[in-house]
Amino acid sequence: MKVPYRIVEINSWFGGGKADGSDTFASALWGLDLMFKLARADGAGLKMETGVNHLGWISRYTPIDSDDQGHYVARPLYYGMLAFALASRGRLIAVESDASGINFKPTRCPAKADGSRSH
Repeated sequence: MKVPYRIVEINSWFGGGKADGSDTFASALWGLDLMFKLARADGAGLKMETGVNHLGWISRYTPIDSDDQGHYVARPLYYGMLAFALASRGRLIAVESDASGINFKPTRCPAKADGSRSH
């Protein structure tokens, strides 16, 4: 019997994130890769740590940030989460590859009533 599990309070770096790492495109790729790894391992989900951290300031790894006027802005990790939301609508399929060092996360989209496939 498999027991469902979730990963909670995960982020790219401890202590509010790493400048020039947690707040860059690399964090989008890290998040996308992490979510596919969790999906492949039958994980039920994860909770990305966001907002004000234990140090009292907005973490660099937060996917959505705001300014003093309350305007919201998507940060790099948000785009990794969005990519996963769009790419994971199908089911994971196995692929054979000899491309050393490259991670593939192919999915197959569910078929529409007319037999076509799209995201």
